[in-house]
Amino acid sequence: MSIRNLSLQSLQGKTFYYWKLDRSSKTTNNFVYDSISDLPAYVKNGKWEIDKHYHWQRVTSFEIDYKNPQLAFDEIKGNFFVASDKKLYTYNVNNKTLDTLSFKGAPFLGVSSQMLFHPLKKTLLSYNIYHNKLNWFNPTTSSWSVNQKITVDDNQHHNRFFDKDHDKLYLYGGYGRHQYSGALYEYNLKDNFKWSQMNLDTLISPRYLSALGKYSDNKLLVLGGYGSHSGKQEDFPQNFYDLYLLNLNTGTCKKLWEMNHTDEHFVMGNSAIVDTLTNSIYALTYRNDCYNTAIYLSQFLIKTNRPIRQIVSDSILQYFGKFLPKN
Repeated sequence: MSIRNLSLQSLQGKTFYYWKLDRSSKTTNNFVYDSISDLPAYVKNGKWEIDKHYHWQRVTSFEIDYKNPQLAFDEIKGNFFVASDKKLYTYNVNNKTLDTLSFKGAPFLGVSSQMLFHPLKKTLLSYNIYHNKLNWFNPTTSSWSVNQKITVDDNQHHNRFFDKDHDKLYLYGGYGRHQYSGALYEYNLKDNFKWSQMNLDTLISPRYLSALGKYSDNKLLVLGGYGSHSGKQEDFPQNFYDLYLLNLNTGTCKKLWEMNHTDEHFVMGNSAIVDTLTNSIYALTYRNDCYNTAIYLSQFLIKTNRPIRQIVSDSILQYFGKFLPKN
């Protein structure tokens, strides 16, 4: 059974002690204190429900035979895909099974290429902005449509968004050849079959290591990142602590806020979760000014006059660019 808001009252209804049993009342020794007179109570053999929502739980670990694997997720069936240059690993998060198969051809390789699961065609595709032809995976023949290994590293850590309602793929930002990108790319999978590009340099400073999430139909949020106002690496690169609303129909950006940040520097994971009901955007954040660092889930308010970062999880130990599993 689950217990919370435990109180001790008189027959007349007067409350003498009140234990909320929430995170703020929990201690490392399993003692909790009531909110009226700090009377301690001891929790024996208890499991805190908040731990499921605050502490990261390692589900599994397995080795990949390639240094820059491609990742994708099927949220309907719960399949997590990892592709190397030779094999496809499929881990199902529901039944906790791992399958491995070898394939013909290869996805686009390199740190600038990415892979996603196409929910309409129910298969994987790998893309790179320097190739108009998408690289599709055929599960029947266990082969990729591009039969050669192509490696490109000129658009690292860009943001992506797949609009399944209109069957369009969008990319923003990135880094390569000492340049930060301010370009927005669109690929229409229905009828265009090639990348179209729109530069947003005059609206938002070129960057990478930012977070992107869907705000509403045809509108995206771009959070933070690292770059420079000119896009050149030698021109005073810096961390950005701002939030922009990007309109995909008009190709315009609206700056919602900029945070006055004086603490340790941090950047974002590529994807963000937007919750308009709570006026919140969630992103993974980590320091980019040191090699030994940690990842946190952070919350930011979308509409606010005083933007701050609220950490809402414990940490995942990480080297900058490499994950460290917890013991």
